[in-house]
Amino acid sequence: MIKGVKKSVCIIIAIILFVAIFTGCSKNTGIPGGDFEKQETISDAFRAEGNTTVTLTKDETVDMTGIDIVGRKEIFLNGFRLTLTGTYKYNEEGILDVKNNEGFDEAALDLSILGFDLTAAPSDNPMDISVIEIRSGISVIEPVYTERIGLRDYGIMKEIHIKGNE
Repeated sequence: MIKGVKKSVCIIIAIILFVAIFTGCSKNTGIPGGDFEKQETISDAFRAEGNTTVTLTKDETVDMTGIDIVGRKEIFLNGFRLTLTGTYKYNEEGILDVKNNEGFDEAALDLSILGFDLTAAPSDNPMDISVIEIRSGISVIEPVYTERIGLRDYGIMKEIHIKGNE
């Protein structure tokens, strides 16, 4: 009888933990997915908390200095050029996901004068941490790499990442 009670208590605790974990995840403005709020301008998308999406209607230049990216920022270039300048401040709750809409050619992402503030990045990260994901079909003008910033090309996607400990 005591074994049955212990087993029931363990099952109840496991269910409570499971529900608590997944309830917490659904409230997280987090990066992985979820609902995307459509924004009219790229500045609005960058400044909004949570997952947002924006489609460019012209070439854009954005100074990233002072912008704290929270959530996944899905940017459709629509065949245009996006230039990021200033300093991209790392935040574990934010990532840029740059795509080109189907049917559009010659989209470009210019990172050549973008710097990175990694003060909030873990110094002992065991794995690479992606900060900008760039889907295929986009010409990338790469940033100046440092000992902590690198580019990885997967063929269907490139990523600017904070290098892990090797």
